[in-house]
Parts: sequence; C-alpha cells; structure tokens
Amino acid sequence: ASTLFSHLEIIDHEAIFLQDVKSAVCRWLTYHGWPKHHFPIQSPEVLGTPDCSSGPFSLSIGRYRSKGILEIVQHLCGRPIPDVPVNTLIHYPENERIVYKYQMVTAILALLQVHGAHLPHVTPQMLLVQEEYILWYRKVHLCQPDSSELEQFRENSSRAWLDILLQVMKVFVLAKVTINPKFVDKQSNIYSQQELTLLEWLNNNFQTNKHLLNDMTGENLIDRTVTSFVLDLIDGVVLACTLLRYVPLLRRTLLKRLYLQPLTPEHILHNASKIIESLQSIRFDFEVNVSDLIMPNPIFMVLFCTHMFLRFPAYLPKRDIEFEGTLAANNTFVTYKIKIENPSQKTLIYSAILKGVDREFFTLPSGATVKVAPKGVTHFPVSYVVQFVSLKRALLLLVGDPGANHGSVLSFNLIGRVTKITPLKIEKIRSLLYQKQELSLPIDKTGTGTYKIQIFEADGNLSSEKQTNNIPIDLFESSCRPEVNLFHIEGNEFTLSPHGSGCILVTFIPFYLGARFCLILFSNSEKGQFVVAIESHISYPLPTVLPLVTKDGSSRISTNQASAFGIAEANDETFLTKSAMGQVTNENLRICVENTALEVALYGLTRHNMSHEECQYRILTGTMEQATLGIATRALNISTQPVNNNNKQSVYPKMTFTVSSNSENFTFPPTLTLPPNQPADLAFQFTASVAGQYKCRVVLKSPHDTRVYQILSLVVPSENHPVIEIECPALKNINQQIPIVNPSK
Repeated sequence: ASTLFSHLEIIDHEAIFLQDVKSAVCRWLTYHGWPKHHFPIQSPEVLGTPDCSSGPFSLSIGRYRSKGILEIVQHLCGRPIPDVPVNTLIHYPENERIVYKYQMVTAILALLQVHGAHLPHVTPQMLLVQEEYILWYRKVHLCQPDSSELEQFRENSSRAWLDILLQVMKVFVLAKVTINPKFVDKQSNIYSQQELTLLEWLNNNFQTNKHLLNDMTGENLIDRTVTSFVLDLIDGVVLACTLLRYVPLLRRTLLKRLYLQPLTPEHILHNASKIIESLQSIRFDFEVNVSDLIMPNPIFMVLFCTHMFLRFPAYLPKRDIEFEGTLAANNTFVTYKIKIENPSQKTLIYSAILKGVDREFFTLPSGATVKVAPKGVTHFPVSYVVQFVSLKRALLLLVGDPGANHGSVLSFNLIGRVTKITPLKIEKIRSLLYQKQELSLPIDKTGTGTYKIQIFEADGNLSSEKQTNNIPIDLFESSCRPEVNLFHIEGNEFTLSPHGSGCILVTFIPFYLGARFCLILFSNSEKGQFVVAIESHISYPLPTVLPLVTKDGSSRISTNQASAFGIAEANDETFLTKSAMGQVTNENLRICVENTALEVALYGLTRHNMSHEECQYRILTGTMEQATLGIATRALNISTQPVNNNNKQSVYPKMTFTVSSNSENFTFPPTLTLPPNQPADLAFQFTASVAGQYKCRVVLKSPHDTRVYQILSLVVPSENHPVIEIECPALKNINQQIPIVNPSK
C-alpha cells in the first residue's frame, strides 16, 4: 500500500499505522528472528547499518561485518542463501564493501521472490545505508547525488526495508500455517489462504469451547463468526477460548473471571490483562502487552495468531502420568520419574512449570530446571503428596529456556489418585437390630485445627477379604452418602485440641441384619484428610413383648407361675407354657401389625435427620408422624410403614413373613401373612418326651421388618404318687434321703 500511494502525502493516522507495523515487525524479529539469542531492533533500517549498538554487528579497524538481514533470512529459511559467501568478514575498503553488500541484498531479494515474495519495487541500492548509497551513486552515475535525490532515497529505503521484512514474514513465517483444504480454491481480496486458515482456526476454537466460559461465569455468550484479526479479538473472548482448548486447566484459575459481554473499556482492559497473565503463566514465548490487545494492529495480531497456531499444539499433554498412593493419617509421597530424551547435538535446558488449582499437591524434588545432555537421557522426578481422597489434576510444562538452546514445549497431565485408605483407627462394635447405640470415639492425631466431617456408609464388612488396615478405594467409592444416614454425628465440624486429641459421639440405629460400615472423613483445607472407620455387626433384635392372654385349655402360664416352678428366666418377653411328657401342645402367638421397636427406631432416625428447629416445629404442629413416614420411605425404600388416611387412623398394609425357629421340638408354618391393619395368630405345636425346660427362638422376617419371639416350655413328668414306707422305733428321730431323679439331658 505504501508503494501504490507513495505519491500522496502521508496523513497522521497513516503514519501512526505504519509506525505500529514497524514496531510489530521489529518486536517479532527481536525475539524470533535470530538463531541463538535475542537482539533488539529499533527500526528495520538498522539491519543494514554497520553499528554494533544497533544489532549483531562488529566494526573494527580494517574489517566490517554486516550479518543482520542475512542471519535473519538464513535462520527463517533454514538453509544458506545461494550466491552469498560463507565468510562475511571482508576488508574495509569502500569498493569491496559496496560490491559485497550489493551482491548480498541481490541474493536475498532473489531468494524471497523464489519463495513467493512480491517485491518488484525494491532494488538492491534501496537497502544500502546513505553513505553506501552515495558511493554506489558516484560509481554508477559518476557524479554526486543532490539533496532531493538523497531525500528520495531515504523515503524509498525506509519503505523498502519495511516491505522486505513484511515479505519475509509472509514467505517464511505465515507460510508455516498449514492451509485448510477447504480454502485451497477460495480467493479473497483481503486475506491469503493462510490467514483464512487462521481465522477458521480461531472460529473453531471459539465455537467448541465457548460453553466452558458459559459454565465458569454463568453468562450467556453471544455467538459470533470470527472474520477479523482486530474487531473479533479485541474483547479477549476468542483468545480465551483458544487458550482453553490447549490448556484446559486455566479455566479454574486465571480465566475464571472474564467479562463475556464487555460493555466498558475497563471490562476490555480486564479481559486483556487476564489473557496476558495466562500467557505469561505458561511461559508463552511471544512478547505481547495489554496495549497490543486493546489497541490491536492487524500485522501484529496476524503474527500473534500465527505464533499461537504453531506453538499451542505443543501444550497439549503428550501423556497422562498417574500417581497412585495411600491416604493415611500422616501424609505420604508418591514419586514418578519422567524420561526425557535429547536427540540433538546440543544440551537442552527446560524450565518446569506446574499449572492448575491442584498444583500445590505436586512437587519437583530436583528443582525447576531440567538439563539434558547431547544425545542423552534424563529422568526428571515429580512427587505427589497424598492428602485428599478426591482426584487431583495438574499440568506439567517443560518450556525451553529462551536464553539457551531449547527444544519444543513438553506437556504432561499429572493425575493424583488414592487407591487405598489406611484409617486412623477401625472401631468394631456389635449392635442389635433397631436398638439405638451411642459410641464415644476418641481421636488421637498430631496437629491442631478444625475439620469438617462427612459420613460415608454402606452395607458390608471392611475386613472380609484381608485382615489388613488398608481399605480399597473402590470400597470407599462404592459406599455412598444415602439420603438417610444410619450413623449420626451431632454437628459437621470437629476441633482437634493442641494436644492432638479429641472425642466425638457417634449414634447408630441399625435397620438391617449383617454388617455395615461407616467411614468418617475429616477434612481440613490445609492439613488434608484422614479417615476413621466403624464396623458394626448387627444381630437379631430383642424379643418382642407378648401380653398375657389366657384361654380355656391353654397351657400358657404367667411369670409368677413360672417362678414358682423354678424358671429363673421368666419375663414379659418370653412366651411360657407348661405341659407333661409326651403331651402334644398346640398354642398361638398373637402377632401384632405394629413393630414397636421399628417405629421407635424410625422416630429416633427422624430426629437425627432433621434440624432442632424443624423437630420442634413438627412436635408443635403434630406432623412428626408424616416425617417419620418420609424417613421410613427413604431409609428402607418401602411404603409399608403406617400412613394416615382421611380418618387419621393408622393403616397397615398386608405383610408376609417367613418363619424360622431353632428348636426341633417346635413346629411352625413356613410363612405368616398379616392382613391389612389386623393382627394374626402364629400357630405352633410342641411335644417333648423328656421332662425339662425347652427354649425356642422364633424369627419372623419380611423384606423390611424383622421380629424375634422367645418361647420357653416347661415339661413335667406324668402325674404319679410314689409311696415311701419307713419303719422306725417310737420316739426316735431318723434321717431318710428321698431320691429325686432328673432323666432329662
């Protein structure tokens, strides 16, 4: 454009635009145009000036070295330039210097044109400095140039240097962008195929990752199509989506607070600062400032997007590295060594960076610098401290040191996983079904602090497979936090005293036979987590109380009668009968529809699973029974508990029990069915051929109700009248032993 409109006077905003373009190109060349080190470039013209203060030049007596533009082109091209001598140090005489310089810039222009550069207006003499141009002019025209010709030279030279550097960017930098196949045949009067590919790449990043920004901020992101390197990138949203595609862990840290619909310049400035902070955190090797994003220059943004397109794929993790450890009361460490190979002939130096909100759980024991010898291999250690049950993720970046030889970025996903848990202690208890049990659990652990308490519980036995203290994590994960906890701890926090001791009160109300365990997880954001386990073995409930109901012909006796017969275990929970040897006794157990122990347990469980305020409210309003019904439905997954009908009378549905006993002298039916809201009689038959006391435990089981009844039968010998004849003198005392035989077993 500067060539086509060179005859017009350059207005202020055009001069500013060209100055921004020069600044963008010089900044890019300063950091990426040299093979080894960084050299500052203030303006394009200094690349042809033999001044050591302006670039990589050396000026000494009798010798001259000008390798600025030559080194840049050779570095970006990747091979020597044809027709340019390898040894660029020549004698200082003017004629030889002009010949070499003219030959060098001619070869550079030819190389650029071969690679597709458009420089028909640039001639070799435009790339000489003014002193060299005067010498060239006198040699060609055999006269001294006047002031107007020198002024024209300065304008042409400045324009030519800018144009040649822009064409270098085009043929050696922008050409590295892999063209999207769908743009091969597409023509544009604004963008090249590489630029169209960059825009499509940015648009694809935005469309596929915008939902992540929506989830983070809760705002609705307005849809757009990226068609400009300036207008569509100024708010930073598209750049944020591009960062999230290649470094997803940034969503939880730096990119968490963005304005998706920036309405003020302050919002745009905030977004730009977050983008810059994110780029700096991952050591992105491109010099970009906040002002470059809020006042973008098209050339700079194209170079910036090109660099992102070429470098960001290296930030995708090469592999996942998993650290598997055991969560214990004292923190444990797991170390993994990453193998890094160097196929080059130079020493590679990397800087290790950990990113992600969980990065504090990963450490670098050998430091943050990694050196790999030429053709060598090193093993870089990374450690994970096991403090929490939850999965921990971080990103390890190995970024080349910009001040030395460095390879491409290496990226690894670090995943910390707990496979086993060693509890601080395992408390084993024995419980009776439906019986509330309170356990005072002492906690002894070094360190002080306040811990949050979470309860995880499930059916099963912690030590059923191996008699060890290690709990597999799959067992921990298979346990759940049910809607209704059978284990209860008052409050959700626990404070450990300075002496490292404390005590918590655990209440347990069992509802199922067998084994049930509880894992109490203590969490402190600074000190980590530890687990205390409780393992309960639940046996049958206490026998159900049976009221004394006597009928004609019944063999049942009262507790007082049983005591008179010498039965010490007579109580209200025992069904007592008396019969003779060989007599067949038929009796009935009256089975009530309600299970008092179960209902009391449900009521206690209801109190545990509601706040004190709610409990008082329900007591005052008389709605505790409805709450108990809800607890029963959720805890036992049933609807067979008492409900209220319109008449406010308890209605019990039909229930079927299986019947079992532990005595062969008693015979019971295999099942018993309770009609809705009505009791039923369980008939049984008893007979014994030998006198004595016979105990029997009867168990009635339904899917959600278990009852135990206890029967004791006293068998006495058949009635007879033995006669003992005693012969003795009168008025004399004698002692006679009366034999009493116990023929029972």
